[in-house]
Amino acid sequence: GPYSHAVVSNGMIFTSGQLPFYPGTEDMEVENLEAATKNCLLAIENIAKIEGKGLSDCIAIKVYLTSMDDYGLVNEVYKEMINFKEMPARTLVEVSRLPMDSKIEIEAIIKI
Repeated sequence: GPYSHAVVSNGMIFTSGQLPFYPGTEDMEVENLEAATKNCLLAIENIAKIEGKGLSDCIAIKVYLTSMDDYGLVNEVYKEMINFKEMPARTLVEVSRLPMDSKIEIEAIIKI
């Protein structure tokens, strides 16, 4: 689309919403929400790595779900992958639909 996957400004990386594509492919996970959540977070981690950072450098994360019924599963995967002492601020909202019929989309702000 007509946007950047991430923008660096004022010592921070602002990612666009990341859909659950398998790293390095054009294949997206649309059925298994656990795998989809991991793929979104891996995409954010790969963006962070460009500036020598990782998920532990996230200061804010926004999660968009198509069903709040999936909150618990997403939370478990999130805790597994974002397992550091100071958790980032987080917003999690239910939306009616996401691009390409994804069940989840995640964006982040990462400190450099």
